[in-house]
Amino acid sequence: MSDYAKLQTRCQRGEGRIADANNLLAECYGALGRLIAENERLSIASGCHLLRAQTLEVERDELLGNLAGAQGMLETAYSERDQLKAQVEKFRTDAQDALAGQMHLINERDLLKAENEALRKALSECADSLHGEMLQKFAGQQPEDMHPVTRRDYDRDMAEVAGYRAALSKGEQP
Repeated sequence: MSDYAKLQTRCQRGEGRIADANNLLAECYGALGRLIAENERLSIASGCHLLRAQTLEVERDELLGNLAGAQGMLETAYSERDQLKAQVEKFRTDAQDALAGQMHLINERDLLKAENEALRKALSECADSLHGEMLQKFAGQQPEDMHPVTRRDYDRDMAEVAGYRAALSKGEQP
C-alpha cells in the first residue's frame, strides 16, 4: 500500500487527540502540496506531450499531403509515359509503312528506268532507220552534195528525225 493510501486510511479513521489530529492535518496538507506539485508537473508534461502529438499530427498531415501530391505526379508521369509509348508505336508503324512505300517507289522507279531505257533504245533505232530511209529516198546522196531544192525537201523530212534525236539528247540519263 502507498504512503498516500495509508494517509487516507488514517484520515478516515481520525485521531483521538487534538495534537495528533493537527499532526495528521499537517501531513495531509503536505501530501496535498506534493500531489498538487505532481499534478502540475504531470500537467506540464502532458501539455508537452499533447503539443508534440499535435506537431506530429500536423507533420503527418503534411507528409500525407506530400504523398498524395507525389502520387498525383506519379500518375501523371505514368499517363504521359503511356501517351509517349503510344506515339512511339505510331511513329514506328508510320516509319515501317513509309519504308514499305519507299521500297515500292524504288521498285517502280527501277521498272520505269528500264522501260525508259528500252523506249530510248527503240526511238534511237527508229530515228536511225528513218534517217537511213531518207538517205535511200534521196538515192544515198549526202546532204552536202544535194541540190538546194532537194536539200530543202531533205531538211523538211529530216526535221522529224532531228526532233526525235533532240528529245533523246535532252532526256539522257547519266
